[in-house]
Amino acid sequence: LSKGRLCDISGMDYDKIEKNRGIQWPYTEEQVKNGEEPVAGGKRIYTEDATFRFEDGKAKLIPLPFVDNNEVPDEKFPIWLNTGRLVEHWHGRSKTGKVANNNKFSPIPFIEINPDLAIEIGAKDGDYVRLVSRRSDAIVMAKFTNRVSKSMVFLPFHFHDCANRLTLGLLDPYSRQPAYKQQAIRIETIEDQKAAAQLSMEMREY
Repeated sequence: LSKGRLCDISGMDYDKIEKNRGIQWPYTEEQVKNGEEPVAGGKRIYTEDATFRFEDGKAKLIPLPFVDNNEVPDEKFPIWLNTGRLVEHWHGRSKTGKVANNNKFSPIPFIEINPDLAIEIGAKDGDYVRLVSRRSDAIVMAKFTNRVSKSMVFLPFHFHDCANRLTLGLLDPYSRQPAYKQQAIRIETIEDQKAAAQLSMEMREY
């Protein structure tokens, strides 16, 4: 499938991947036939000895106008919601959510929240909380971390029933990327933690 493309990995097989603890692509059948071993040491591409595939060897950077979605935190929704990936999951978890070794690390949706913000709203580490946006709401577990600022929380988007309910339905007019990093929310504490935990687990069933 990859042969002849920029991401050509036709020279790889599982034995080589295991032996080298991963292989940087491209690594082609031709390289194997010529006796070339995979590059060791994480060689950087597009540096002095490699160029982009244009006649002048340079990358093409095309500036585009900024599109403002007009959603910013306010009195009712004072917190930025940022979404992104986890190492152990892929997109909507349709496969990784069924792999025990992957799923054990992050089996339920959670937010990373700054402890100072959590104290302000009355949430404890490990509590279930309700995220409310201008569109809908979602129940997630709060995990304390100093990796995020007090003005925002981070939500993995792999749990689609949470991320999709909260985020904007806008697409970038050029790349068609969804606006997963540009929404405002508020956070509410939940009195019945047992019911919240049960609901969260029920939503994970396939």
